[in-house]
Amino acid sequence: MSAEIIELKTGYRRPSAAGEATGRTLTTTGKNQRLRQERRETWRRADAVTYFWRAYLDFTDQLSRARDAGVKEAHQHPKLSHEDRWEILDRYREALGKQLLTPAPDIATVNWKRHQLSKTFIGTNREWVENVIKNDIAFLAAHPTRKSNRGEVQS
Repeated sequence: MSAEIIELKTGYRRPSAAGEATGRTLTTTGKNQRLRQERRETWRRADAVTYFWRAYLDFTDQLSRARDAGVKEAHQHPKLSHEDRWEILDRYREALGKQLLTPAPDIATVNWKRHQLSKTFIGTNREWVENVIKNDIAFLAAHPTRKSNRGEVQS
């Protein structure tokens, strides 16, 4: 009796934009989808950083509130100074500013950027964000994810 070992590859190989894994060329819609997917990954990373700093800021605020209310578990965490809170707020604003300058993968994120732009303080130059939004809209119009029968851009 002999034992033959068969090595199986379990990793997933992501096909390139040219479709080299299948040997086929991608359609324009397929290429556009891949371009948008690359933007989506970049956007998700920027969103994760912004969300982290916002959650950390909220946590420290609630921790301070719980201490003031006499919650004993709140005293198990180190007390942050007022300067520490400002540092966290600055880091949140910086992350938000970077996210606003990150290319948008779809119209929903463009709308989110517009909403953030309407707020009083966004942590970055408004003109830069307006230019990024214009570039996002131009990119999305040039790279639709599906064809439209009416000639409109579908996002």
